[in-house]
Amino acid sequence: MIASGFGRVVTGGGRYDELEKLIVNLPAFLPRWHRRQCLFSVFPGDIGILINRHITLAGGVSCEECRVTGNFREWAWSMEKDKIRSEIRRRAGEAFQADALATPRMTMRGGYAEDSYELAPQFDPVLDKLTDTYLETYTFWGLAYLDPASWRHYLPHLIDYAYRHQDDPEMVVEGLLHNLRPPDREPPRLASLTSEQEAVIVAFLEGIAFSEDFANRDFALQVLEEWWIPGALYRKAHEE
Repeated sequence: MIASGFGRVVTGGGRYDELEKLIVNLPAFLPRWHRRQCLFSVFPGDIGILINRHITLAGGVSCEECRVTGNFREWAWSMEKDKIRSEIRRRAGEAFQADALATPRMTMRGGYAEDSYELAPQFDPVLDKLTDTYLETYTFWGLAYLDPASWRHYLPHLIDYAYRHQDDPEMVVEGLLHNLRPPDREPPRLASLTSEQEAVIVAFLEGIAFSEDFANRDFALQVLEEWWIPGALYRKAHEE
């Protein structure tokens, strides 16, 4: 059994091109002969990574079982985590591309105004430029007022923001999570997502719920259980 990537294991041989790429990226504090001749088979642990066996490229023969340093486990987990989050960002950009390119009928600035019992202003390309300050000012109170298409317009931007602000000091991610909860509305927002868009949201929520560096991990898990996992109670009732 040989590893083709962190957290993924394949059987058999003939995948030396992938193995070589990983060896090049092994941390420099490992001995040179280790990096050249051995590869670690990596298995997910409770939250980090457990490495329990060396695999040599010379015939795929296993050397003695061992545990490597905590520094390497942390490095491996960090590499895998960044890779997963980058992939979810990419998928979100593709899945919501048409929505993100469209001009929202209702902006979050407009939603914020309605929450303050004011008239919602029209979209302005300058005032509604999606900066971090804009998201931090208007998401928590403004996102709830958006129609389905306008809501989808902001989702990829909010996902990107979440990965850059895991501590969520301005409650942007919390505001997003509130707007991924049931009950759905009429016209529906949650049910308006395509299967591709829904898969992105599920991956995003799982990434928050099972990562220790997110302040909203417990809330994300709650949101998953309410609507996004198979057999979720509120979704089942909605579909019936």
